[in-house]
Amino acid sequence: MSDNLVYIENQVALDNLSNHLKGVSKIAIDLEFDKNHYTYGFNICLIQLFDGTHCYLIDPLKIKSLASLFKVFEHPDVELITFAFGEDFRLLHHLGCSPTNILDLSTVRSLLNRGQSSLTNVLIEELDIHSAKDLQRSNWCLRPLSEEQKIYAAEDVLFLFQLSEKLMQELSDLDRLSWLEDEKEFLESSSGEVVPDFNLTYHKERKMMNLPQWERFKALVTFREKHAEKLNKPTYKIIDRELLSDLAIKNDLSSWSSQNRIHPSLKREAAVRELKLMLDATNKEIKDKRITEDQPARPQMSQVEKISHSKKKWFIQKVSEEVLIPIKNVITEEYGEQLSTFILSKRMMEKIIDGEIELPNYRLTIIKDAAQSLHIAEDKLNFLR
Repeated sequence: MSDNLVYIENQVALDNLSNHLKGVSKIAIDLEFDKNHYTYGFNICLIQLFDGTHCYLIDPLKIKSLASLFKVFEHPDVELITFAFGEDFRLLHHLGCSPTNILDLSTVRSLLNRGQSSLTNVLIEELDIHSAKDLQRSNWCLRPLSEEQKIYAAEDVLFLFQLSEKLMQELSDLDRLSWLEDEKEFLESSSGEVVPDFNLTYHKERKMMNLPQWERFKALVTFREKHAEKLNKPTYKIIDRELLSDLAIKNDLSSWSSQNRIHPSLKREAAVRELKLMLDATNKEIKDKRITEDQPARPQMSQVEKISHSKKKWFIQKVSEEVLIPIKNVITEEYGEQLSTFILSKRMMEKIIDGEIELPNYRLTIIKDAAQSLHIAEDKLNFLR
């Protein structure tokens, strides 16, 4: 492998590679990243590419700009062969790249009614190839990378051409290539990014707090985020989440310096002073707004809101049970359980009924054909789009 493995760690080498890749028709691609595990935020650590001859490991931690490479990823004539590319897709969008012409072999397996599995297991199942030991959880932020890490990273792309050839032939034999094109458009129509909902992220804390405590908790989370970003550390290594909650409830800094669940830098005088000023300002705002201890952090729904919520929940359950679950059963009988779940998972049913999602054309056709076989009236499918 070493003869075909090229490590790219400077701008000139990357730009030269990008020029070369403009002339190829397909590239196998994978990313290694860290998402608030070893560093702060969602960070790219390594890019692996295979052009059919050479495997390129690109070190984004040493290269100033990835713009030339991103242009290749965005070129519609260059097919990007991937496996389970969801998080990678989100990360690229997060970095300002909008990749196109993505062939996700995990999706192809779903269209072939295969179960979801790791690439390591899929390579064994499909090609009888036993790849390197799984190092997915290793620290990809550290440099230099070990030889074992490089081999593992390379093998994430080295066999994707072979896997693609096998799976695409099977998909063609089943006359489902148009389904795949619909899935490509479905993926590329969205950035894939999910904006975190603060209230949902900290649902447990909000449920147990009154409104003044919740206001302090929000301010403390902001304080933690600021210092996590400054130190480039994941938030859990800055201040323990349970400790944040405890401080928001008790509003007492007296034992702060003796706690062992706080990053040492936040026990220094300047940081403690900043924290105290922040809490004092938050408490003043609570007082100025006349927020009282008997006010819940999570406002109770009005009677109208309760009725609306109850009706919505009832409607989703009714449509699921009377329409979509019977349709899914028909799809299972015709195409298999894995494909029917891919098309109509429980979460997908909720999104469809709630009007949150616009389905690919082939999925609509399959669902409507199943409905027709069950003699379900068209007006009962008005929520489909």
